[in-house]
Amino acid sequence: EKIASLKGTGDIGSADIKGRIMPGHSIGVLQILNDFVMKPTATYEAEVSVNGADTILVGGEAQLAGTLDLRSFKTKRPQLKNKSFTLLTAGIRRQGVFAHTSTDRLKYTVQYLPQSVQVLIGNMQDFTDAFPPGDNSNAEKTATYFDTFADNRTLSPDLRQVINGLDNFLQAGDSAAVQNAFNQI
Repeated sequence: EKIASLKGTGDIGSADIKGRIMPGHSIGVLQILNDFVMKPTATYEAEVSVNGADTILVGGEAQLAGTLDLRSFKTKRPQLKNKSFTLLTAGIRRQGVFAHTSTDRLKYTVQYLPQSVQVLIGNMQDFTDAFPPGDNSNAEKTATYFDTFADNRTLSPDLRQVINGLDNFLQAGDSAAVQNAFNQI
């Protein structure tokens, strides 16, 4: 069975998503007139910026599962600190939650309300957060260098994969894994 992606703006009747859903062409709104279902294999790829966020407007019920993948769009991550965004609204009700979350090093809290999903952006995650204060090792210097990468810089697929792995260690709070990884770079 093929798993497709749904990307863009406009209106559709109902949606039963097993793949990726990406509202807008960058920041935008996708309206689902009836019910919306995200299967466990689905990913809601949402972009946020200082000017707003991707949004799914559901006329009926919204049933969530799968992954929320939150990304900054043409915005330096520190500009998003303490901002709140509504990523989904449901005309009747919202059920379920995202089983997983991922990000490009935004620390955020997901708020599940009866008819919506909101995110509150908190502090930024930096790779140097995994090192104790005063650490001056080569691994810490490499982490500092990685932290300087522009937030929306185009990276090679291999480097993007490395950064995503490091991000996962940060999200899990596994400082030892981050330090070990930078010791090997």
